[in-house]
Amino acid sequence: MNSRQFPRKRALAVAATLLCSNAMAYTPTSNTDADSVIYWGGATASSLSAQELAVNAACDTDADLFYVKATLGSNIDRPGNDWAVACRTAAAGATKTGLPNNKRILIIKRDRGGSGVGVGPVQTKLTDANSGKISFLTINATTCNLTVTPGVNGAPAIPKPDNAAQNINIKGCSATYTTDAYTEMGTSDIEANKFIDINTPNVDSVLLPFRTEADRGFQEEFALAGLAFNHPVTLELFKKLQTAQFAIGSACNPGNAGYTALTVSATDRPDTTNAESEACLPSLSRNQINSILTGQIGDWDSLLDSSGAPLAGLTGNTQICRRVNGSGTQATINAWTSSYACDPNRTDNSVDIIPPLTAATAGVFENSGSGDVDNCLHNINAGTQGTNKFAIGNLSVEGRNVDKARGWRFIKIDGYAPTLANIHDGKYSFWAQQACQRRKESLPYNASVGLDDTVLNKKKVFDSLCSTASTRGLNSISSLTKLNNERNVANCNAGTLAQCGSNYTWGRSGWLATPTSNLVYDNVLAPTTNPVNVYTREVSTGKVNICQTPVKSIEGDNLLNGIIVTN
Repeated sequence: MNSRQFPRKRALAVAATLLCSNAMAYTPTSNTDADSVIYWGGATASSLSAQELAVNAACDTDADLFYVKATLGSNIDRPGNDWAVACRTAAAGATKTGLPNNKRILIIKRDRGGSGVGVGPVQTKLTDANSGKISFLTINATTCNLTVTPGVNGAPAIPKPDNAAQNINIKGCSATYTTDAYTEMGTSDIEANKFIDINTPNVDSVLLPFRTEADRGFQEEFALAGLAFNHPVTLELFKKLQTAQFAIGSACNPGNAGYTALTVSATDRPDTTNAESEACLPSLSRNQINSILTGQIGDWDSLLDSSGAPLAGLTGNTQICRRVNGSGTQATINAWTSSYACDPNRTDNSVDIIPPLTAATAGVFENSGSGDVDNCLHNINAGTQGTNKFAIGNLSVEGRNVDKARGWRFIKIDGYAPTLANIHDGKYSFWAQQACQRRKESLPYNASVGLDDTVLNKKKVFDSLCSTASTRGLNSISSLTKLNNERNVANCNAGTLAQCGSNYTWGRSGWLATPTSNLVYDNVLAPTTNPVNVYTREVSTGKVNICQTPVKSIEGDNLLNGIIVTN
C-alpha cells in the first residue's frame, strides 16, 4: 500500500462520517417536517420554564428552539409569544418518549391568549364557531431566520439533551401565525373548570368556555407543579414604596448612601445590592392590591404612609398591566387576590364578588401574554405608555427580569417575598398548581404528517411532559432541579447574569413540585436537590382547586414529616 494514500483515505473516511452526521441533524423547515407533531396551547406564565422542560422531557438529541423574539429594551432577544421545540429521538436504545429510534419530534406551542387556549380549544370540535381550529406559529426558513445567541440579550441558554456542556440552537421568528390547527394538548395555570364568567377565554374572537358535556371533557388531565406569582410594580413605584416604608437612616431607603452597596446577607445572591435585597423589598398587602385591581383605590395618592399622609411624590391615576380574560395568570389573580370566582353560592347564576377592572377603565392595559405584561410595565416606567410612571402588574416568578434589566421589580405581599422558602414555610400563598390536559381521542386531531404521527404517538409525547409517571416532565425532580439551579454559576455570581435560572437577588423562586406518594418534601427546603412543596391545593388526588387555601400534604410518607414553626 502506498503510505501516502493512507492519510488521504483516512481523511475521506472522516469527511464521510461528518457528512453522515450532518445529514442526521434535524432542523425543521415547516410545521409538518417531523415524524410526530403535537400542537400545544395554554399558559404563558410558565413558558420560560416550559421551553427547557420540553427539551428535558421529550428530546434525546438534535434539539432546536424557535420563538417569536421580543425587540424592546436591553433584552431584545428574549422570547416573546409563541415558540416551538424540535428534536430527534435517540439513534439506538431507549428513548425518553418511548417513540422508536431516530424519529423527528416537533412541539409547537401557542402562548397568545394564555391558559384559555389550553382549556377551550382542547375541547372544540368541527361544529364549534371556530371549527375547532386556531392559529399557531408558522415555521419556515423565511419567517424563522433571525439570529439569536443563547444567553445573550435575554435569550435563554438551554443545555443540549445529549451534551449538557453546549446549548441548543435558537432561531428567532417573526410573528407569523398562518397555520390553523387543533390544539391537542393544553396547560393552564389553574384547573380548567375555573374558566367561566369573566375567565372565559376569547380565542381568535370566539368565546370558548370550559364545557362539562361528555364529548367535551379531556382524555387525560394531570396536576402539575406549583408556580409562584406576584404583583410586580414599576421601578419608579418600587422606589417610592421603599422611601415610604424605610427611614432615611436605613440602607433600604433610596436616599441613603448605602442603598447601592452590596448586601452582607448570606441568603441573597452574591451580586445583590441593598436596593435589591430581600430585606429591602417593599410590601403591599393583599387587601391593598385587591383595592387597586378592583378600582376601590383609583389614585396613587390614596396609598398612605404610616402617619396617614399620601406617599410623597406618588400622584396620578392608578395604572394596571393585567392579562386578558381567559388568561390563566389573570384567572389566578382573580381567584387569589380578588376571590373571583370563588363564590360558594351560585344559585342565582352570578358571582357576587367585586370583579377586577378591565381595559374599559382608563389606566388599565390588557395584555395577551406574560411577555406583554413585562413590556407594559417597562414602557410605563420609561414614560412611553400611560399617564404617569407608576403601575402594578401580574406575572409568574419563574426567571423574568432576574437580571434586573427591565423597568419593574417584584415586591413582598403581606410582608413576605415570593421565594420558594416562604412558600414551603407556608408564609407566601400566592402560587398555583398548574394543570395539563389532552384532547379527547373521539375529537378531531391534526391530520397525520408523518408515518408515525398517530394519536398514540402524540400521547407518548404528552405523557413524557405531563404524566405523573414521567421522571422528566413538568412535575418531576429532574426538571425542577434544572430550573432552580443557575444555568451558569460563574456568570451569575460575577454579576453578568447571563442565565441565573430563577435565582433572584432576593432569593430563589419559581417552581415547587406537587407532593405525591413518590415526591416527598424535606422539613427544610432543599430547592436545588428536592424542590417539593409542603403544601397543596388538591382536595383529592389529582383534583386541584385554586380557591382552596393551601393545606399540609398528607400524601404517602409525607405523613411522617411535620411543620417547622419559625418566627
